[in-house]
Amino acid sequence: MIETPTQTKNQTFDLLNFEDTLEKIKSQAIWSEHDPEGLKKEFQWLKESGALKIVLPGEALDFNQPNMPELLNLLKAVGKANLSVGRIFEGHINTLYLIHLYANAQQKKEMVPGCSRSRSSFRSLEHTGTKWYSVLSGS
Repeated sequence: MIETPTQTKNQTFDLLNFEDTLEKIKSQAIWSEHDPEGLKKEFQWLKESGALKIVLPGEALDFNQPNMPELLNLLKAVGKANLSVGRIFEGHINTLYLIHLYANAQQKKEMVPGCSRSRSSFRSLEHTGTKWYSVLSGS
Protein backbone atom coordinates (compact mmCIF):
# COMPACT_ATOMS: atom_id res chain seq x y z
CA MET A 1 0.00 0.00 0.00
CA ILE A 2 1.33 3.41 -0.97
CA GLU A 3 0.31 6.31 1.21
CA THR A 4 0.29 9.85 -0.11
CA PRO A 5 -0.74 12.97 1.76
CA THR A 6 -3.62 14.20 -0.38
CA GLN A 7 -5.78 16.21 2.00
CA THR A 8 -3.94 19.49 1.27
CA LYS A 9 -2.75 18.65 -2.22
CA ASN A 10 -4.18 18.84 -5.67
CA GLN A 11 -6.54 15.90 -6.12
CA THR A 12 -5.24 14.83 -9.55
CA PHE A 13 -3.54 11.72 -8.14
CA ASP A 14 -6.01 8.93 -7.47
CA LEU A 15 -4.37 6.30 -5.25
CA LEU A 16 -6.92 3.56 -6.04
CA ASN A 17 -6.50 4.18 -9.75
CA PHE A 18 -2.73 4.04 -9.27
CA GLU A 19 -2.94 0.68 -7.53
CA ASP A 20 -5.02 -0.59 -10.47
CA THR A 21 -2.33 0.79 -12.78
CA LEU A 22 0.35 -1.12 -10.90
CA GLU A 23 -1.69 -4.32 -11.23
CA LYS A 24 -2.00 -3.79 -15.00
CA ILE A 25 1.74 -3.14 -15.30
CA LYS A 26 2.50 -6.24 -13.24
CA SER A 27 0.13 -8.42 -15.27
CA GLN A 28 1.83 -7.33 -18.52
CA ALA A 29 5.42 -7.60 -17.26
CA ILE A 30 6.05 -11.05 -18.71
CA TRP A 31 5.06 -9.86 -22.20
CA SER A 32 6.28 -6.27 -22.18
CA GLU A 33 9.89 -7.22 -22.88
CA HIS A 34 8.87 -8.61 -26.26
CA ASP A 35 6.29 -5.98 -27.16
CA PRO A 36 7.34 -4.27 -30.41
CA GLU A 37 6.07 -0.95 -29.00
CA GLY A 38 8.18 -1.31 -25.88
CA LEU A 39 6.67 0.04 -22.68
CA LYS A 40 4.38 2.54 -24.41
CA LYS A 41 1.13 1.30 -22.86
CA GLU A 42 2.66 1.06 -19.39
CA PHE A 43 3.67 4.71 -19.52
CA GLN A 44 0.29 5.69 -20.91
CA TRP A 45 -1.23 4.01 -17.83
CA LEU A 46 1.18 5.89 -15.56
CA LYS A 47 0.27 9.15 -17.28
CA GLU A 48 -3.46 8.45 -16.90
CA SER A 49 -2.98 7.74 -13.18
CA GLY A 50 -1.22 11.08 -12.66
CA ALA A 51 2.07 9.45 -11.67
CA LEU A 52 4.15 11.21 -14.36
CA LYS A 53 3.39 14.61 -12.84
CA ILE A 54 3.09 13.62 -9.18
CA VAL A 55 6.18 15.63 -8.10
CA LEU A 56 5.26 18.87 -9.89
CA PRO A 57 4.22 21.94 -7.88
CA GLY A 58 0.82 21.46 -6.25
CA GLU A 59 0.72 17.71 -6.86
CA ALA A 60 0.61 14.95 -4.23
CA LEU A 61 4.40 14.52 -3.91
CA ASP A 62 5.43 18.09 -4.78
CA PHE A 63 9.22 18.44 -4.49
CA ASN A 64 8.65 21.62 -2.47
CA GLN A 65 7.24 19.54 0.40
CA PRO A 66 8.93 16.88 2.60
CA ASN A 67 7.66 13.81 0.70
CA MET A 68 10.80 11.71 0.27
CA PRO A 69 9.56 8.56 2.11
CA GLU A 70 6.36 8.54 0.05
CA LEU A 71 8.29 9.12 -3.18
CA LEU A 72 10.67 6.25 -2.40
CA ASN A 73 7.67 3.99 -1.72
CA LEU A 74 6.15 5.04 -5.04
CA LEU A 75 9.36 4.27 -6.94
CA LYS A 76 9.65 0.91 -5.15
CA ALA A 77 6.07 -0.01 -6.03
CA VAL A 78 6.54 0.77 -9.72
CA GLY A 79 9.81 -1.16 -9.82
CA LYS A 80 8.20 -4.10 -8.05
CA ALA A 81 5.46 -4.22 -10.69
CA ASN A 82 8.00 -4.18 -13.56
CA LEU A 83 11.67 -3.39 -13.04
CA SER A 84 12.13 -1.97 -16.55
CA VAL A 85 9.19 0.41 -16.08
CA GLY A 86 10.49 1.30 -12.63
CA ARG A 87 13.95 2.20 -13.89
CA ILE A 88 12.61 4.44 -16.64
CA PHE A 89 10.08 6.00 -14.26
CA GLU A 90 12.88 6.69 -11.77
CA GLY A 91 14.82 8.41 -14.57
CA HIS A 92 11.77 10.55 -15.31
CA ILE A 93 11.46 11.54 -11.63
CA ASN A 94 15.22 12.22 -11.41
CA THR A 95 15.00 14.49 -14.46
CA LEU A 96 12.15 16.43 -12.89
CA TYR A 97 14.17 16.74 -9.68
CA LEU A 98 17.17 18.15 -11.56
CA ILE A 99 14.85 20.65 -13.22
CA HIS A 100 13.41 21.49 -9.81
CA LEU A 101 16.90 22.10 -8.41
CA TYR A 102 18.71 23.80 -11.28
CA ALA A 103 16.35 25.23 -13.89
CA ASN A 104 15.71 28.93 -14.00
CA ALA A 105 12.18 30.31 -13.65
CA GLN A 106 11.58 30.47 -17.42
CA GLN A 107 12.71 26.87 -17.94
CA LYS A 108 10.45 25.68 -15.13
CA LYS A 109 7.54 27.66 -16.57
CA GLU A 110 7.99 25.93 -19.95
CA MET A 111 8.64 22.48 -18.49
CA VAL A 112 5.66 22.08 -16.18
CA PRO A 113 2.88 22.35 -18.81
CA GLY A 114 4.82 20.11 -21.18
CA CYS A 115 5.23 17.39 -18.60
CA SER A 116 1.61 17.68 -17.54
CA ARG A 117 0.38 17.14 -21.08
CA SER A 118 2.04 14.54 -23.25
CA ARG A 119 5.74 15.34 -23.34
CA SER A 120 8.22 13.44 -21.27
CA SER A 121 10.53 15.33 -18.95
CA PHE A 122 13.34 14.72 -21.44
CA ARG A 123 11.37 16.29 -24.29
CA SER A 124 10.49 19.21 -22.04
CA LEU A 125 14.18 19.81 -21.37
CA GLU A 126 14.85 20.08 -25.10
CA HIS A 127 12.35 22.92 -25.32
CA THR A 128 14.04 24.85 -22.50
CA GLY A 129 17.34 25.10 -24.37
CA THR A 130 19.08 22.18 -22.68
CA LYS A 131 21.09 20.23 -25.22
CA TRP A 132 21.46 16.46 -25.17
CA TYR A 133 24.60 14.83 -26.46
CA SER A 134 24.93 11.28 -27.65
CA VAL A 135 27.53 9.33 -25.72
CA LEU A 136 27.99 6.97 -28.66
CA SER A 137 28.53 9.62 -31.31
CA GLY A 138 30.68 11.78 -29.06
CA SER A 139 28.86 14.94 -30.14
